Amino acid sequence: MGSLFPKDGQLNLPLDIYSFGGPKWLVQEVIKGSFGEAVETLKQLIGIRIPLKSASKIVLEAAKDFYPFYEQTNSYERKQDNSSLLIITLDGKGIVMIQCDLREPTRKKAENQTHKMPQRLSPFDTRNSKRMAAVASVYLVKPFFRTPHEVVEELFDETLKKRKRPKPSFKRVWASLERTEETIVRDMFTDAIKRDPQKEYQWVALVDGDPKQLKILSKHAKKHDIEVTIVCDFIHVLEYLWKASQVFLTEPEKREFWVKEKLLRILQGRSSSVAAGMKRSATRKKLILSNRYAVDKWANYLLNLTPYLKYHDYLDKGYPIATGVIEGACRYLVQDRMGITGAGFRLCGAEAVLKLRSLKVSGEFEESWKFYEEQEFIRNYASKYANQTLLTP
Repeated sequence: MGSLFPKDGQLNLPLDIYSFGGPKWLVQEVIKGSFGEAVETLKQLIGIRIPLKSASKIVLEAAKDFYPFYEQTNSYERKQDNSSLLIITLDGKGIVMIQCDLREPTRKKAENQTHKMPQRLSPFDTRNSKRMAAVASVYLVKPFFRTPHEVVEELFDETLKKRKRPKPSFKRVWASLERTEETIVRDMFTDAIKRDPQKEYQWVALVDGDPKQLKILSKHAKKHDIEVTIVCDFIHVLEYLWKASQVFLTEPEKREFWVKEKLLRILQGRSSSVAAGMKRSATRKKLILSNRYAVDKWANYLLNLTPYLKYHDYLDKGYPIATGVIEGACRYLVQDRMGITGAGFRLCGAEAVLKLRSLKVSGEFEESWKFYEEQEFIRNYASKYANQTLLTP
């Protein structure tokens, strides 16, 4: 070593010109809004203006210990409650990217795309501008027992007093642009297994019915020898029923009655008969080709996902049947920050912001920042001394 400064090591001074206090404030502001706004806010707080280039570097540095933080054992030593359901769930959310950082197939489409209106962007010109972020969550929740009739009445009767639902506990959410769905599912199982190494909980996977997700989930469940009940979100099913009602009926009152009746039957475990009935109705009414194609698509959705639509069993066991947690995460974790009007992100910067925002949303930012400072001490000082006691004050 050319020069070592034990006093700097005792104070754990960063190698750049900013101590940990300023960057921590900066990161917390970047989590909430744009880099420009974060820099201006920090200037008002401490009277120092950090250049945007330096601010970007600080955020990238602060996010580099995201995965090591979760790999450490201590971060999973949480107090367990008496919940009996362990929920894993995932979804995706598109983020507008700089063209060079789009995934290869999307980038090629964007390069070959021609603008239809020279003076402004048309809705078609904004296609092929997003990269999909995989969003995942793992949490515990107590069973919530309901009947199919109760679910339907709660949806359609606004005057009905809703029962208080159990809230998720020990919830972790995160998102990634760099990692594939396969890797995110692997991370979900790793996190869940650390919470339940003895396999004492009932595992439930909530998905929207994407065949790729179903395949990956089944693969990892088999790999870890874990019995996972995969539940398809019933809100997606409800949306298809509303669309189908518009094809078959014109009067709003009749549509609501039709949807309510079909939804009840699906919640009672008769999704296949509902799908068959939709196809028969389409044949009898001799729908035009486009409408018939749409009805067949929605009916096939029910038929293909029949193994994951056993809602009568799920409700009897108190399982959740909607993906509200992950849908909400897509909104407040990703969209609220990354969906800023006119913004386009570079991959490395967007990934760093998502990591730091994930820590904040999961309630682990303070703990992770402490871990980051400890790792910086090891990297910058402790690892360079043969006898680390020289750093002791």
